[in-house]
Amino acid sequence: MTIGKRIKQLRLAADMTMDGLGALMRSEEKPDGLTKQTVSAWESSRNQLNVDQALRLCEIFKVSIGWLLTGDNSLSEARQHTRDAINLVSLTDHELEIISVYRQTSYESRIVIDSTIRTSPRLTASEVIPIDKWRRLRGDGL
Repeated sequence: MTIGKRIKQLRLAADMTMDGLGALMRSEEKPDGLTKQTVSAWESSRNQLNVDQALRLCEIFKVSIGWLLTGDNSLSEARQHTRDAINLVSLTDHELEIISVYRQTSYESRIVIDSTIRTSPRLTASEVIPIDKWRRLRGDGL
């Protein structure tokens, strides 16, 4: 199986369109992502990936670079990659936007964000106070 066929297999397993994959391929060089024509050219082996693109695909689909390039992996690992790809697609538009913004932040900002997330208490829905009620309780009218 070619690299292009493996890319298509992952994309289809994730129920993702070519446009959707192109959008997830955002980078500093391509802030708008890639076109579906680029994805199509990869999948049909008309164009080759560059190293950065290959690594980004591995990050998106949670596969090893070895598997993407050669197909070498056990069947159980390949099934896990497919499950991971499907879980990626189940993200809401809001969650995808947060991820996109996070990826555009500086390394230093990511450290602060990561630390904040790890040290923040985990609240259940019943513990969250709507912002208007919180402002009234504080009494500061902010």
